[in-house]
Amino acid sequence: MTLGSIDPKNYRLLEPCECVDLCDLGEVPLVYNPIEPERQSQPCTVQEPDVHRALHECSQRALERLLDKLSGMELVGRHYAERYLRDQYRRGCRPNTMRSSCTAIELFLSFITGAGKSHVEQVTREDLYGFIERQQDRGLQPLTVHTRLRAVKAFLRFLIDEDIVDARVLSRRIAIKVPEALPRAMDPDDVRRLVGVIKDVRNRAMILVLLRTGMRIEEATRVRSSFFTFP
Repeated sequence: MTLGSIDPKNYRLLEPCECVDLCDLGEVPLVYNPIEPERQSQPCTVQEPDVHRALHECSQRALERLLDKLSGMELVGRHYAERYLRDQYRRGCRPNTMRSSCTAIELFLSFITGAGKSHVEQVTREDLYGFIERQQDRGLQPLTVHTRLRAVKAFLRFLIDEDIVDARVLSRRIAIKVPEALPRAMDPDDVRRLVGVIKDVRNRAMILVLLRTGMRIEEATRVRSSFFTFP
């Protein structure tokens, strides 16, 4: 591929990305779970026509494991958490999404249990504030706290829709300010491999300019051609 074949309106060489806790986001591959290694899922190796059935089976197994995990815990509102996970399963949520939600809800229910609540119906907005502070006191990154808060708020919305929790708990917006992450630089070895396969000197120079300056391809195409003229 040469730069001439790329539509500059649709592509950028460098995309800013955030440094995130992949486990908390639920994007960790199924064969890796640092929190619960004994509950790791097995990879699904299937042919293309069976992908949907395999994903359904993976979700079903994940749901069974999460329900089994919750069944052994003495938590306030545990059965509501089980209902919510089943609802996620019916809505077609991915296994990692259910795992991430279960982790956040488990932490929240553990918090209100320790706070002396005997029924989940007693949850107030102050309990949500206290949960956020507890997560922050543990030294977690703002994005991790934000992700867990988002999962807990989704759980509470489910309970509000079921007329279990007072709607005033989420009557006003609660959010965690997440700092903007800087773009990641390419690994030097990757840069060498990329430049090594570009034979045209002019294209190689343009790629290096894009990498070193962070320019967009559209911006590079507007540079005077004499800038990339070599003897």
